Amino acid sequence: MKRAYSACCLVICGITIIVSTVSAAVGSTTVAPWKDNKKGAYSMGFDDSMQSHRDYCIPNLIQRGLVASFWVNPATTRYGYGIDTWESLASRTGMELCDHSMDHNGANFMEEADYEIGETARIIRSLNPPGSSDLVLFNRGGGTSWPKGYEYIIGKHGLVDGRGGGIQYRGPDNADSLIAHARRAIEEGTWTAMYTHGTGPYLEWLGFEPSHFEAFLDYLASVKDKLWTGTYGDVHKYEQERISARVAVIEASNSLIRLELASDADPDRYDFPLTLLTEVPKNWKFCHVNQGDLESIVPVTAGMAQYGAVPGRGEIRLTSTAMDTTPPGKPIVRDGTGADLAYTPHTTRLAANWDRCLDPESGIARYWYRIGITPGGAEIIDWIDNGRSTSVTVTRTNLSLTRGVTYYVTVKAVNGVGLTSVGTSDGQTVEMKPDYVSFAENFESGSAAAWKEDSRNGRNTLSVLRNAAHGGTYGIACHVEDTNGISLRKNDVTTLDDTYVRFYFRLSRNFVLPDNRTVHIMRLTNSVDFLVADVFLSSGNGGPYVYVVCNDNKRRNFTLPCPSSYIPGLAHVSPDSWHCIDIRCKADAGNGGFELWVDGDRKMSFLHRFTNGWELRNMTVGVISSSGGVSGSIYFDDITVSDSYPGAPQLTTAR
Repeated sequence: MKRAYSACCLVICGITIIVSTVSAAVGSTTVAPWKDNKKGAYSMGFDDSMQSHRDYCIPNLIQRGLVASFWVNPATTRYGYGIDTWESLASRTGMELCDHSMDHNGANFMEEADYEIGETARIIRSLNPPGSSDLVLFNRGGGTSWPKGYEYIIGKHGLVDGRGGGIQYRGPDNADSLIAHARRAIEEGTWTAMYTHGTGPYLEWLGFEPSHFEAFLDYLASVKDKLWTGTYGDVHKYEQERISARVAVIEASNSLIRLELASDADPDRYDFPLTLLTEVPKNWKFCHVNQGDLESIVPVTAGMAQYGAVPGRGEIRLTSTAMDTTPPGKPIVRDGTGADLAYTPHTTRLAANWDRCLDPESGIARYWYRIGITPGGAEIIDWIDNGRSTSVTVTRTNLSLTRGVTYYVTVKAVNGVGLTSVGTSDGQTVEMKPDYVSFAENFESGSAAAWKEDSRNGRNTLSVLRNAAHGGTYGIACHVEDTNGISLRKNDVTTLDDTYVRFYFRLSRNFVLPDNRTVHIMRLTNSVDFLVADVFLSSGNGGPYVYVVCNDNKRRNFTLPCPSSYIPGLAHVSPDSWHCIDIRCKADAGNGGFELWVDGDRKMSFLHRFTNGWELRNMTVGVISSSGGVSGSIYFDDITVSDSYPGAPQLTTAR
């Protein structure tokens, strides 16, 4: 006969547990102080979406299975340099993006502050999985000034001002000190944290020496069983939910335990699962956990089930079960937003949908998707967390699709124990358009008569030659001997405001480009001949490299893909080899900007700028100017302007 007890309240570690008429210990539940019942929590933050975050910091975190928070500035070239990291890799590796304003320049008036803060929040939320909390952390940025009362803007957009909590590291650049700070969290059961800026051997500023940083990461990886290394946002949520967490035991028997988990934290924003530990009957081997439409199966150890549950998300039901050993049903993926489509007119977005998958044992935890140009491939985007939504319209990573190419969306369903099944669409092809190429020049006429030739002052020469060809018979050759320019100009090459310019070039085998000297090889201007984008060659830090200087409607110049001082990001080129340059110039208010590909590799996606009025209209190609000491020949061929990315380049060897 079961022993009955009257309802009572227990207070354990400051967490109220309400027990209603239950048998001995079955159903007794505690809320773990930290996720997975770890002893403490630690968070790492990195500001300013640095180039070194992409190239050094995040790879080192992923290598050790660690996560961190990144305060990003989406309208900066730094963000554009790491676009695939911020808008793709971060999602599948658990990194958190936080609001650091669009430009990191502060604001002079409230309308500007609203854009700087609110637009960043909108971008971040659009990258988070559908159905997830809209909680985003905001930090104004050092050295910035804001208008009086700008705090209203933070509240208007539902942001949490600051880092969200944690005892911050204030010590030196020293591995032992960093480790001691993290160890404090374990010893005291607290949340400790640190934040910095650039990292690695080419850090931009305010970072840790690489050996200290890596030793610190190694320590965090070594204490994963004791210390929860979580993002600032996740730990902040957990702490706020836990402070007022209450568990009510509604029913407890040998076959069913019913619980109610509540917290005073706003359930629409604070949705991180708290770790609960519940006493279950001794004969249970595995426990099926159900809360609303969320399910999982967890092992039972010594009569204790440990699992996650979200406050305010409905009744929690625990039952005895066997482990789920079968994957969920296979996703049936359709291209488009409804019925399966064979073609899409869009060149910057793709959509897909699928039926909800079934898994009667442990349910569906979430879906992931990827996009490729081969069935099941990830040539365009690798796995992105789509929450529990069964549809997706993809614009992230600023998709630049190629007309005539077929794209396949692959969906992965994950059940409550982590088993997966995968389905792939039959593909959607981007429609061809007769006039999508608005300008093309391959010099196959054997002349440049359609172009206006610039002055021939000095010893530099420009000719249409057979040995200058990339793909056909003819190309142009610019021979450089002095600093004078020799180039071709073409006006009114397009009427489009969103254009993709492609050209091929090759340096002669004996081309001489001394360090820190430049050659200006292309200029793109608008209707009043103001600069849209300039293409340059320079040298140093590993040989010749190409870079682009572009302009916005405040007449501010930006260098793509990165500053010359950041060596890992330089786009190097080799003499006597053909190279392909693609530049996207998009004139728009707030959503304009530039993208850069070198030999088919996207180096930059700088598309959160105000570039209204800076549409491409005129083109100059050749040697527009050069520094002293430059000599040799530059060959140009196959120049096009189109409304979409032309696809993989054809890179041939010199003939």
